[in-house]
Amino acid sequence: MENLDIRKLKIYDKRQKFCISSNRLNYVNENCLEQLERVGNENAEVLLVVSHNIANLNSAENVLLIKILEAVGLTMEKVFIVKKPNINLNILWRYLSNSKCLFFGINPLKMGLYINVDAYVPTVFDNKVLLLSHSINALQKHPEKKKFLWKALQNIFK
Repeated sequence: MENLDIRKLKIYDKRQKFCISSNRLNYVNENCLEQLERVGNENAEVLLVVSHNIANLNSAENVLLIKILEAVGLTMEKVFIVKKPNINLNILWRYLSNSKCLFFGINPLKMGLYINVDAYVPTVFDNKVLLLSHSINALQKHPEKKKFLWKALQNIFK
């Protein structure tokens, strides 16, 4: 698999039907947000990409996720949560205005973001703050990982 250089990406214009990344021409469905499993405000500054089901907000994973968000002053109106989308992250970002992106149990590499991001280390990339965390399920099973997440979230949401 070839590494994707952000400087080689053509800016996607919503009037176009395609986006060129590297040497590949990718079809971009203009209704891509409607095709995602998602909750929250798509105009929010914070995007969360999660590996678990988000259809039931009362599930154990979502209850913990909401508690984590509330601990740093975020509500569902201030976040946009998507279950791992099948589209390239750079394309998804073109539809959103978020400045922060938190990954729970998702490797950004699998979403076309070819940069090294260490877990629980806030990283600035393309004018966005990225944070990689273990899945919510892993955080439930290993409470010590929650401490790393808490410190990182405090740095981001001071």
